[in-house]
Amino acid sequence: MPNISFYIPEKRKRCAQSHTWVLEIARKILADVETHSQAILAKSNRRLNELDHFSEPIAKIAIGLAPEAFGLAQIYNRMPYTNPEHLRQGLQIAVERGWLVILREGVYQATSNSQTIYTRLGKKLSPVYEDLSTFSEEKLVWIAPHLNDIVDSIANNAVVEYKPAFDLDVRLAPVPQNPLAQICNQLSHLLAYRDDAYVAAWMEQEVNSYVWEAFSYIYKGLARDAAQLAKKLGPKRHYEIETYTAAIDDLVTRKWITTAGRGYEPTPKGMEVVAEVARALSFNFSEPWAVKDEETLKELRENLESLTKAIKPIKTTGYYGHAENAKSAEWGTVLWARDKTR
Repeated sequence: MPNISFYIPEKRKRCAQSHTWVLEIARKILADVETHSQAILAKSNRRLNELDHFSEPIAKIAIGLAPEAFGLAQIYNRMPYTNPEHLRQGLQIAVERGWLVILREGVYQATSNSQTIYTRLGKKLSPVYEDLSTFSEEKLVWIAPHLNDIVDSIANNAVVEYKPAFDLDVRLAPVPQNPLAQICNQLSHLLAYRDDAYVAAWMEQEVNSYVWEAFSYIYKGLARDAAQLAKKLGPKRHYEIETYTAAIDDLVTRKWITTAGRGYEPTPKGMEVVAEVARALSFNFSEPWAVKDEETLKELRENLESLTKAIKPIKTTGYYGHAENAKSAEWGTVLWARDKTR
């Protein structure tokens, strides 16, 4: 394996501004907007009660890919931390419940029924954005095109060549009927691109996804051994303890972790890898922002921060994003694919 862990391209060294400030702003705005759509989403969920929390995102990925045919690889690219065998089971469940059709062995397509329901849901959610904010229309109209320029730059920028989360989010976005809806679409695209930027960053280390996630839990102090990894990650990633034992062995071989008491902790070399991945993420995420000068970006940040205070929230814990025990995203929510453990 080539030793690429600590190579830092010269242009990455010059990346002074990360622009990751937008991520928390985006989560706040989208979560507050989402509180106003819960009645519609709840009604839709009752209609879609034959979908479980796992086959639902697979069906939605299929809708985003429609009318293209796809297979397990396309699903795994969009859910890279999940056991592929479990994804295979999810595909079968979605077929049995009428959301996918099998074209030939291993090749699937969204059914017309699932596409129709999703399109109708988007139309029902559209009025939610009306009179939702006390922010001036003039400022909303100013924000939207600047965010759009950044999103267009992401689409056309090759710094991250493969952007499955971003591409899917763009394809699933409902047609915006007003500036606030357009801004929410764009913020969702930025969050999706952050996922792609992160995956691209750690993939430079030539490491499997379950190994990287195990390492992230160890260096963050969230787990110390394979048993703890299996307990915390197994229920949502569907890997057994044997997989995390193998991940530990891989990390020890790489000299990223070492024994410490009854568990493991990161080595100095491991923390250098963490720092390099952080630099790569910052560069990957920030490079498309070069289409805007710093003064414009400063004004954009100020306006978005003001917008977070202008949206009228509804106090509730019954929606994905704030509900601590949420097992999955709601059908149609802009936060459906956000994994806050990454």
